[in-house]
Amino acid sequence: MELPGGTIVYHTTDYQSAISILRDGIRQVESGWAGGGLAGIGFYTHREWKASTLYHNPEKGPPVTLAFHTQAAARGRAAPQDVNVGSLPALQYVPGNDFIAREEDQGEIKWHSGALIDQENVEVRTYSGSVNDIDTSDTSKWEVFRNKGDFRSYVEDVLVMDWD
Repeated sequence: MELPGGTIVYHTTDYQSAISILRDGIRQVESGWAGGGLAGIGFYTHREWKASTLYHNPEKGPPVTLAFHTQAAARGRAAPQDVNVGSLPALQYVPGNDFIAREEDQGEIKWHSGALIDQENVEVRTYSGSVNDIDTSDTSKWEVFRNKGDFRSYVEDVLVMDWD
């Protein structure tokens, strides 16, 4: 499967993790694809904003959604939900792929790195509603920052949180 350049993918997380991702970038997975989740560690995104909010942990506070664009076409492969890619013979799902998607939900995309994701031109969405019932259709509960500079100003000046 292939994602064309410019495809939007969403990652919903908490404020501290969003700040870390925007400040330090998406970490390269050094230990391969194995361990936990869909085919192991990696940077999880979803092609649908609402679906990305399902991965948010409400115990960590209000959700923050990062909307990224792919910088170029990306190649991937669908894997069954119960596959632990790190233990597959010959790692049949890994070679030549930039991402792995879930066979049951090919909108869920796990990246091995952020190399093909534009990490500079990121739209950031913050939520002011109930963290246990996230509603992406109610735009009055979401504040949208068109770039990470505007979000950083909001974090430092309004929330009085440390960016560095």
